[in-house]
Amino acid sequence: MASAQDLLWNCKSIRSYFSEASFKTSSFSFSAPQQDAAIAALASCAACLASNPIDVARVRLQLQRGTGAASNAAAGAASTSLPPAPVLLRGPLDAIGYIVRHEGASALMRGLSAAMTYNVVLNGVRFSAFSALSTAPTLETVPTVANGFVAGYIAGYIAAPIAQARTIQQGEGGAARAGGRSQLSAGEALRLKPFAGASSWALRNAGHTAILFTLYERFQESLRATWP
Repeated sequence: MASAQDLLWNCKSIRSYFSEASFKTSSFSFSAPQQDAAIAALASCAACLASNPIDVARVRLQLQRGTGAASNAAAGAASTSLPPAPVLLRGPLDAIGYIVRHEGASALMRGLSAAMTYNVVLNGVRFSAFSALSTAPTLETVPTVANGFVAGYIAGYIAAPIAQARTIQQGEGGAARAGGRSQLSAGEALRLKPFAGASSWALRNAGHTAILFTLYERFQESLRATWP
């Protein structure tokens, strides 16, 4: 696992590698698109180290089926072939504590490599696509929100298989706790159903990216008007 010092050194190396050229579309501006994509990917990978335990807890909370007979009934399992979940987790801190006690602290880092890969692909494609759309001469009148939506959809769809693998890996221990393993392992899912749910995931990222880039533009305009 890379140290914080290594990540900062890599960040500086990437900044020195790419040129300082800039491009602008209306009031929305970035430095070189390749630089932005690389820096965003690196920064999101570093953030994964802190957010992955919370993400694992989130997946476990979303996948849990309750306790005792009610759990089996809700899951459609009338027989006793599936044992009930021993506890009902009631929040992220409760989930993190349970995982550490019963699976070890390392379980909080399940899916970390997939999460990092996902962020590299998502941000690389998202920033590159947005840059291409924003600088295209035939699309210069298209608003930021539309370019952001399209760029986010493309990036979300391409990265969806990795997001699926990440979620499966993060929920593996929870599936066993609830009475059985996941229907598909991460490898099986990528081989048999790589783009399952991809359109929904792409739509989620499209809206997220459109709002993110639009708000960035508005805040940037406000700051320039206040402090020219």
